[in-house]
Amino acid sequence: MLSADLGTIRQLENRVSSLPKLAADVEVRRREAITHVEQAEKAPGAKAQKDRDAAQLALAKLLASVAGEYDLVLLDCPPGNEPLQAAAVAAARYALVPLKTDMSSRKGVAAVAARMDSVVGLNPSLDLLGVVLVGTGTNSKQVHKVTRDHLTADFGTDEVLFPMSIRHAEATAQACRERGLLAHELERELSKGPKWWEVLRGEAKAGHAGPKSASSVAEDLHAVAMEVTRRIAVAESQEVNA
Repeated sequence: MLSADLGTIRQLENRVSSLPKLAADVEVRRREAITHVEQAEKAPGAKAQKDRDAAQLALAKLLASVAGEYDLVLLDCPPGNEPLQAAAVAAARYALVPLKTDMSSRKGVAAVAARMDSVVGLNPSLDLLGVVLVGTGTNSKQVHKVTRDHLTADFGTDEVLFPMSIRHAEATAQACRERGLLAHELERELSKGPKWWEVLRGEAKAGHAGPKSASSVAEDLHAVAMEVTRRIAVAESQEVNA
């Protein structure tokens, strides 16, 4: 038992000792990727297309060196950064699109679809995993129906839309940013605080109150994570059986 434990410890030590080199390699490739993007923006004519392809594949090449260390890599792209989004979908196997219910956001989905189409030649395995509604009211049933109808018209099916959504909870979003916590971490932190009856009895001091919506938001995010996992498992199963 001791030798097995020591073996495990040595494996962990070897992995930890390799992290600085791995981080340095990733940093070098990150700078190379940025250089490719900048050059692609400046290059004219046919050279621009060649450099643009290199820029779009720069992130894929960067991730290829570390992807084997992980079961799943998530790329979170800020809105409005087209070169970064193009590089992300060129590197990705699946795309998950967060969507608000307003018209401009729905138009943004079409822009994302066009961006995906633009890199299919570089990344033919890319597929749309789905669209998830975010920042929406839990009782906005009619609004959700209108959004679903629009997506059905755009994609030919309503299956692209996740059956669950992430509710609007500004207090929780603000608390997560201020405390540097994810929603489920915030929920866990708040659950450790003193109960109201403990404070009333003088058994504990009142702590800093947090948003009551943290638990609900954490549940929403967990449901979405489970659906992401389910859809990926189904897609991979279909590939194996094809």
